[in-house]
Amino acid sequence: MIDFDNIINNVTLFHKNFDVIRIVDPIKKEVLHSKNNTDHDKEGLNDSNIDSCYGFWSRGQVCNNCISMRALKEKKTFNKFEYMKAHLFMTTAIPLDPPYDGYVVELIADVTQSELIGQMNRTSMIDIYEKIEDSNKALITDPLTGLHNRRFLQERLPFELVNNNLKAFDSAILMIDLDHFKKINDVFGHMAGDKVLKDFSKILQRCIREDYDWIVRYGGEEFIVYLKNIKASNLDQVCEKIRAEVEKTAFRYEDNIIPITVSIGASHIKSSVVKCYEDILKATDEQLYLAKQAGRNTFFSRVNLT
Repeated sequence: MIDFDNIINNVTLFHKNFDVIRIVDPIKKEVLHSKNNTDHDKEGLNDSNIDSCYGFWSRGQVCNNCISMRALKEKKTFNKFEYMKAHLFMTTAIPLDPPYDGYVVELIADVTQSELIGQMNRTSMIDIYEKIEDSNKALITDPLTGLHNRRFLQERLPFELVNNNLKAFDSAILMIDLDHFKKINDVFGHMAGDKVLKDFSKILQRCIREDYDWIVRYGGEEFIVYLKNIKASNLDQVCEKIRAEVEKTAFRYEDNIIPITVSIGASHIKSSVVKCYEDILKATDEQLYLAKQAGRNTFFSRVNLT
């Protein structure tokens, strides 16, 4: 049995300026143990009855910028700012070493009255909040398309798979590649290629359920779509919808019409399947390879991933 109190006591020997210290499971988003600093007992900081780590922030949804997941993966300490109830908080995420690897210590400190904020006295708290939100969003956003980036995928997909397992939700992953994209850059130039990527991103957004599914620009001309709570029988319909929408769209750059097609690999994931997200992406990439081998402008899907 893990002695959480001992871990927290050891951490607090070196980190005394905090309001809440807690041990979290970043993948399950669970608070395993927490302690309030009695010297900094503030209204709204009673964290002891909150089971989910994001529940502390009273937003009802998983944080897009999860520094604890980043700390777990990269084995480094990360910091971020959050704004809640007219207070500015700094969170520090510290990964634990074996035999406690897999867990992260979070130190949450109210820095509203700190010297840091005092230097910003000409800026309203609303302005500070907006700057924090913009900064956190930029970390998980692809600047060209406005979609999520690879960092978001690495932080969010492990949680989605665990959550689906607990709630008995099936899901699916699509890996999409724009066919012969290099030729577009070679013939029409990189600005044309960027325009195609942005227009293609808009098509993808129209083909998914807003605020339910999500899209990642995985790299270059490759994209990943995550579909939540989807039946295996509906997966091919989504793939064909995306393929057909792209094929019939006239992509334009200046006076040029650029024909575009896509190849798609897809994997349907039963809620009972427990696999690391890297294996699921690898299996999906294999389906994408089959689509390319078959001549492109098509899709291959796999159900009952084991």
